[in-house]
Amino acid sequence: MGTGTGTGTGTDAGRAGALRTACLAGLVVAAASCRDAPRRGLLEAVRDGDLDLVRLLVEAGADVDSKDGRGGTALMAAVERGDREMAYFLVGAGADVRAATGGGVTALMVAAVLGRGPLVDYLIKAGADVDAETVTGWTALMGAALGGDEEAVGSLVGAGADVRAADTGGDTALAVAARNRREGVVGLLVGAGADIDAVDGTGRTALMGAAWNGRGRFVDFLVGLGADVDAETAAGWTALMSAARNGDGGVVGSLIRAGADVGARSDDGWTPLALALHHGHAEAAALLRAAGATE
Repeated sequence: MGTGTGTGTGTDAGRAGALRTACLAGLVVAAASCRDAPRRGLLEAVRDGDLDLVRLLVEAGADVDSKDGRGGTALMAAVERGDREMAYFLVGAGADVRAATGGGVTALMVAAVLGRGPLVDYLIKAGADVDAETVTGWTALMGAALGGDEEAVGSLVGAGADVRAADTGGDTALAVAARNRREGVVGLLVGAGADIDAVDGTGRTALMGAAWNGRGRFVDFLVGLGADVDAETAAGWTALMSAARNGDGGVVGSLIRAGADVGARSDDGWTPLALALHHGHAEAAALLRAAGATE
């Protein structure tokens, strides 16, 4: 997810550098001289981490909310760098914490996806919109879930972020966290009311995804949180069918112990045992038969 805060041209950078030299040396005697700096001079100074120059530019009237060609702001650039002092200064100077790029990306989203927990908390307290969405429905909470930053997730949830919001592809923050095996984040989201059995953009629950990918420990973790072991896709496919199809004895055993229905049948007639036998998975088949499964 781009923030639109790429570097500028060499000419812009050169002008910003020249302005810094002139201002710091006391060679600029009129405030208008600093105000006449290139529009992107402030952005360049922020990207360079030059707080002295940023202060001078702002004092001289530079627009703290000016944007680059992609809609990125100085505050976004500071957050991307993880430069807290710069971010604090810009917000104190009036930077709009809710400003967004053309695609809807905000500084809070940047902080969340990059795992800048303290900045997430600060921006929320400064008035950032915790439920702002990009044009694809992506939220800061989804970004924090992807990055796995539990501090950021905790701050967003505590501020009332919608834990059940889904992007245009159907993914929720929980789906994003589960796909990336962020156990701590999944636990926080479920505790905040996220639906552990919500389907993602592929039509599968977190448990189905874990079973399909053979993530035995994560399967046990999700079951422990209350995931429905018999949840079905639109085609009647269950997590146990996925594990049996792939011959993962460990996952098959975990799901059986959790009470999964060994006799479940998909819309096209497949049972877990039939799948295991069809694909030549003797261990999985034996476990299913021992649990009373039939074809």
